[in-house]
Amino acid sequence: SASSADTCSSQTRTCTNGSLSGTYSYSSCSVNQYTINFNSNGGSAVSSIIQAYGTLISAPANPIRTGYNFTGWSPSLPTYMPSGNLTVTASWAPATFVVTATDGPNGSINPSSRSVTYGNTTTFTLYPSAGYNNSTSVGGTCPSGSWSGDTYQTGVITGSCSVSFSFDFIPVMSGNIS
Repeated sequence: SASSADTCSSQTRTCTNGSLSGTYSYSSCSVNQYTINFNSNGGSAVSSIIQAYGTLISAPANPIRTGYNFTGWSPSLPTYMPSGNLTVTASWAPATFVVTATDGPNGSINPSSRSVTYGNTTTFTLYPSAGYNNSTSVGGTCPSGSWSGDTYQTGVITGSCSVSFSFDFIPVMSGNIS
């Protein structure tokens, strides 16, 4: 049965051949095709889908956008091809990463890890034990950062990474120096 998304035509003909006569009707329908366009909203390109009305849609691979997680299409991608063209737009959430900090003996660090949104920095405060200072040497896999007193600020975070800290002994001078 034809729907409003179909294009149909119909013909009725009468034929006579000698003493034989008859009427027949002929109907044909073709299913219209429509397009779903994808606006990746800053992500990688997604090819349009062109197919017949009412057919099952195979969702394309999700687009990719640096620093973001794909959260879906708006409006939602239908299961079956609708009876008209449609544009859907990608929705994104900023990616978050874990920055883990470790300390050596003779001091502590707070906090031991943080969740950081892509493109931001984070800080860790060091607490050296009595007789020790923070070593200005920072290990780990995070981008280099900077110090302000006992607080270390990472470089811009683009993925999960780590920082490690150590503490230096402060020599105590005793006696007279001549």
